[in-house]
Amino acid sequence: MKRLSLLVVLAVAVIILLTGCPFIPKNISLAGTWNLYISVGGEVVTDAAIMEITSHANGQLAGFVKANPGSGSIGSVAGTTSSDNITFIFTHISGERTVHFTGKFSRNAMHGTAIAYDSGTYVSGPHNWTAQRQ
Repeated sequence: MKRLSLLVVLAVAVIILLTGCPFIPKNISLAGTWNLYISVGGEVVTDAAIMEITSHANGQLAGFVKANPGSGSIGSVAGTTSSDNITFIFTHISGERTVHFTGKFSRNAMHGTAIAYDSGTYVSGPHNWTAQRQ
């Protein structure tokens, strides 16, 4: 009986190792291009800004934002991820305006709330935001 139990445990362990444990979250890279939308009072107030996450490793992300595909960068993003949570700060190229984003993410979508600041002073928010991978 002990031998059978040991064989069953070993068989389950081998299956978990070969298929990947379903209880351990898989790494999701957020690097890539995202359409970013911000809503105020339930109404989308931005055309899709383009957020380019250039690196995402070890829970750290970095990138930049463009107003539209043909334009130059209007600012940078930097933040962290943990499990399915994301926090990042957009800093406008002027250095004065920032938007603090918090929320959840999956492989192809993000959503949460954002608060805007100007020179460190609260301006507005929280506002809803979403991002879809291009």
